[in-house]
Amino acid sequence: MNLEFMNLVLDKCEFPEDAKVYFRDLADSVIAQGFEKEFDSFVDKYYECRFDSDVMDEIFLEFKDRAGNHSYSYWMLMLFFALERAKPLYEKRGVPEDVIWDTFTDLRSKAYECYEIYGYWGTFVGFWFGLFMRCEIIKFGRFEYQDGTYDNDFNRVCGGFTIEVGRPCLGIHIPSNFGPVDYESRMKSYKMAYDFYSKEHGRTDALVCGCGSWLLYPGYKNAFPAGSNSIDFMDDWDIVKTEEEDHFGDAWRLFGDSYQKSLEEWYEDNSMRRAFKKYFLDGGKSGEGIGYLVFDGEKILTRK
Repeated sequence: MNLEFMNLVLDKCEFPEDAKVYFRDLADSVIAQGFEKEFDSFVDKYYECRFDSDVMDEIFLEFKDRAGNHSYSYWMLMLFFALERAKPLYEKRGVPEDVIWDTFTDLRSKAYECYEIYGYWGTFVGFWFGLFMRCEIIKFGRFEYQDGTYDNDFNRVCGGFTIEVGRPCLGIHIPSNFGPVDYESRMKSYKMAYDFYSKEHGRTDALVCGCGSWLLYPGYKNAFPAGSNSIDFMDDWDIVKTEEEDHFGDAWRLFGDSYQKSLEEWYEDNSMRRAFKKYFLDGGKSGEGIGYLVFDGEKILTRK
């Protein structure tokens, strides 16, 4: 267990002090119980199984029965060590050092989510991190960009720009606990991504991104507070498809641990929570929108 690298991750990714103490104590407990070599083997198994989260879930569930604590906490602890193998892939790709560490702050984001839902530090979305181990996702400013291509069987015109079949089309993800998605931070992120990927892909016509998210569901314009950054973010996109859902599957993202309670008991301690709770109490539908964003290096061609 490379504790020096673990501490580097905790510091560079700016984990809160109580989380740092928690994971350092957890690592010390693993070593004190004589499990250090076994835990090191978990990183090997993670790579050998090609980041199969089902395999790792079973490993950590069995391990926590012997070592104590929580399987989600061991998931996160293992990821700290696994990143040591992933970092050289980012370096080889030409990702700047500061961007690499900013990308790895996704671990902090997921640790916060686990703490908010379960009351302890860890991660309950282990399946997500294979993207980082394969260097298939990079965070530029407020957003994360996942490698991908436009793989429909027809060209699509969005914002007057033709997205041709097979061209690079990056998936955008919006990690939590990194502040608002205001226009300035969005533009900064798009510009950073455009500068990097235009060089990597060898084409400067545009940065093309796709996204499927509850944040793009048009019906939520009636739920987001008036003038909110979320409504403005939605206007960056050409939304080409919407899907209604039987229930608000993303409630945990917005309402923390109260999402498991009845709708009437959902938290309402900020404007977003109050607005969404009222929206659903009034019979509002939940759903997801799928859209495309085109940025030419200066302006968002798909912006309304």
